[in-house]
Amino acid sequence: MSLTRASLIARHTLPAALSALAEAAAHLESRGCHPVIEADSARHAELGHRWPVVPRERLAQDVDVVIAFGGDGTLLDA
Repeated sequence: MSLTRASLIARHTLPAALSALAEAAAHLESRGCHPVIEADSARHAELGHRWPVVPRERLAQDVDVVIAFGGDGTLLDA
């Protein structure tokens, strides 16, 4: 199975998680996967309009995988 779309979310209070999210999104994009970023994560990471943004409620819609940066709580909260 190949990944074509991936949602990413990060713990907003953890700068390393926000940085890792941006790096992962760029890496996925370079491999032909379309990253979709959770709206609050995109705002806190100051990503601008580089990738599509979705509200938390739609994070898992129409994607192959959800990737969380920041710990178990970030994933459980998603």
